[in-house]
Amino acid sequence: MALSFSFGLYHSFEELSVMQSRGCYWVNIERQADARQLCRQIINAQGAATRGALICCGDGPERLLEGLPSTGAEGAGPPASLPLFTLPEKKSALRRLTADLSRAINVKERLFIFLSTASAWKDFSQTEIDDWLGNTQRWLIKHNAAFLILTYGSGISQLKNQLISQFPTLSGLSSVHSLQDCVRYQVSWWFSGKGLIANQAMNWETDDRERFVQSVLLPAFSPSVNDEQLCLAEKSVLEGAPPLSVNWRLLEDNALLMQQGMARHSATLIFALTESEQVAELARQIHTLRRQRGIALKIVVREMKASLRYTDERLLQACGANLVVPYIAPLSSFLTLLESIQGQRFTRHVPATIDRLLAAINPSRIKGAMSNDRFRQVVPELIENPLMPEDDKGILIALRPVPGLPPRQALSLCRLRRGGDVMTATSRRIYLFLSNCRINDLDTVLGYLFRLPIAEAFSNRQVWTQDVHIISQVKLMGKTDRRAGSPEPADTPITAAVTVARPATARHSPRPLTLSLAAPQDIQP
Repeated sequence: MALSFSFGLYHSFEELSVMQSRGCYWVNIERQADARQLCRQIINAQGAATRGALICCGDGPERLLEGLPSTGAEGAGPPASLPLFTLPEKKSALRRLTADLSRAINVKERLFIFLSTASAWKDFSQTEIDDWLGNTQRWLIKHNAAFLILTYGSGISQLKNQLISQFPTLSGLSSVHSLQDCVRYQVSWWFSGKGLIANQAMNWETDDRERFVQSVLLPAFSPSVNDEQLCLAEKSVLEGAPPLSVNWRLLEDNALLMQQGMARHSATLIFALTESEQVAELARQIHTLRRQRGIALKIVVREMKASLRYTDERLLQACGANLVVPYIAPLSSFLTLLESIQGQRFTRHVPATIDRLLAAINPSRIKGAMSNDRFRQVVPELIENPLMPEDDKGILIALRPVPGLPPRQALSLCRLRRGGDVMTATSRRIYLFLSNCRINDLDTVLGYLFRLPIAEAFSNRQVWTQDVHIISQVKLMGKTDRRAGSPEPADTPITAAVTVARPATARHSPRPLTLSLAAPQDIQP
């Protein structure tokens, strides 16, 4: 009988709850907290007699196991003596991982759980990933062992693209994404010896013991009335034009449209947005429609005046809008976009309450200047916002002041007003993280934030937009300061209003001078 190990998922298909020996399984996880919870759950699901080992890269194994019960449900629990290893975030260390394990312990018939940041793999090319997995699979077959890799954080999307071609080198590939009130588990493929499952998705919730359990997905809603061709719209969206066909109905306002939409199944509903104050109410209307009327309803928002911010657009989409049309789109383009969503089904998850969405859109009320240590703590928290798409959560900017302008003084030139916009000063630069800011708007935003032209106050500018690069640079920021020889004290508060002392200069002592002027007759013509 083939040796197998528990994946630790309760109330799930048997094929998804088992890992077979000689197999390498890979799970990409969006948030670190979910990765830690899943790792603890898998360890606790192993029987006391199971031979296992835990390797951590970017996290401490001892801290991961804190508070873990010695035995789990139904006699399960972590192995009595679980070897713990810490791996540095270096490419060379990853390459030598299996060789180092063979020298450290008896690897035969053992389950290896490897918890790692996604950024640890960022320097691996596609060919190097292929070679690493091929060598690991041969090593597992030789020793009849199993390998489970859990990666988390920024960069998992790029990593998944590199791994999607690894069937059947990988016995399993899946991913975990946060959906505010639960998590979505997506299985690309999973072979356990009991069968092969591919292209499956389910929601996980946590039970009273803080374990991930599979929750029942609601079946797709099948309308009993065919209103697919019906289009209900707030009358201003057609810019004064009459209904375009017998299938069009124009209504006086969004409230009446909402009322009519609650009786529809798969019709198209078009809301009008004329001012930013409407966003919150419109988001609630869309959220109610989507939650109560299902996935077949097509919900569209047309911006009639320039009023939408980037985060507002994201909020409307997260509440269930299929399409948000900007005000610059002419009527002809709007109608073309409308045709493109016909027959579409809304497949994204919408939380049960809108409060979770509002909290995710504005994850932090922190703003302004802060110490280096606080900055290095806040920025990764903002990057982990699950509602915003990867590599589109904000921008990190490093500005080097011109000679004669100390970095701490340069902070006083900047005024941050939005929640989530933070800054700090090091010995040579100032760093700003602008949450939910797009790169094409950066020059405009910087001109608005600083009281002096950027070109006059700063001699150099560096910009990072990808999540993994932002996290890496924030970590590197403190090391750079230490190499510079003048680190910012961790407990030194920094405020936007910085009092600047002029450098002391040596005073010159006056000395008498005697001026002698020649007589007029002594001056030669």
